[in-house]
Amino acid sequence: MLFGISSLLNAMAVEEPAIIAPLEGRLGQLKTDSFAEVQDMDFYADLQRSSPKFEATNLKNIISFSMDEASGLVLKTPFQATLVYRLYFSFKNKPYEEDSLEENQTLVINYDTAQGKPFNAINSFVFENAVRVRVKIVSIKTNAVGWDPVPSLKLTNELRIDRQYIFNCGENKVAAISFTPPGTEGADELHVFWPAAEGADEYDLEWRYIDRSAYDAKVYGEPGSGGFEKNVFRNNAARVTLDNTTHDYNIPLFFEGGGWLIFRVR
Repeated sequence: MLFGISSLLNAMAVEEPAIIAPLEGRLGQLKTDSFAEVQDMDFYADLQRSSPKFEATNLKNIISFSMDEASGLVLKTPFQATLVYRLYFSFKNKPYEEDSLEENQTLVINYDTAQGKPFNAINSFVFENAVRVRVKIVSIKTNAVGWDPVPSLKLTNELRIDRQYIFNCGENKVAAISFTPPGTEGADELHVFWPAAEGADEYDLEWRYIDRSAYDAKVYGEPGSGGFEKNVFRNNAARVTLDNTTHDYNIPLFFEGGGWLIFRVR
C-alpha cells in the first residue's frame, strides 16, 4: 500500500489560552499595594508589524475575588471578606494610554460553615476590550475572630482573547502532513500528523483509497496534478473535523489489495 500527500488550510477566528495573573493569599501576595497585571503582548507586537497578522481582537477582562481551593487552610468559622482595589487599564483603541476608574472598586465574598447554607465564594467584575490591565490592592479585611482566613483567598486578573487572523493562503497553510509507517504488516491504523498553522480554528482531514488499477489507468487524472487532487476528493472521500489543538489522527486501514491511500488536511 502506497501513500500520497497533499495539504491545504482554512483559517478564521481563534480563541487563545487565557492570560491569568493571580495574587494568592497562601503565598503572602494578597496584601496592600500588591499588583496583578496582564497584557496582550501579541496585540502590541502586531501594531509594530508592517503587515499586521490580526484582522480583529476581541477581549474579555475579568477581575475575580474568590476562595482558593488549593490553599488547604481549615476554615474555622463563617466569615466575610472585603477586597478594595484600584483598577488601571488601556483599551485597544488607545493601547499606549493608561486610564483608571475615578473610584476604588470593592468585591465582597463570604463563607458559612452551616451545612446546606448558601454562601458567595466568588465575586467578579467583568468588562471588555482592555489590552492591558493592572489591579492594585488598596485593602483587604475580614470579620473573622481569632484566626486569619486571608491565606484561603485569592484575586485573579484574567484576560480572555478571541482573535481573528488575516488569512493568507500561502503563509498560513499547513506546511506539510506526515505519517508514521505502520510497525507491523496488517496494521489497522495509520498515524498522520502535521504542524500547527497560525490562525487555524479547526482542521479538516480527508482521505481516500484508490486501488492500483485505477491509479495506473489515470482514472482521476495525472497523479500530482491539481486536477488529480480535485477529482480524488470530489466524491466519497472520508473526512473528520478536528479542533485547532489537535494536529494528528489515526486513519483506519480497512482496504484490500494494493493501491494508494491519499490524504490531505485543510
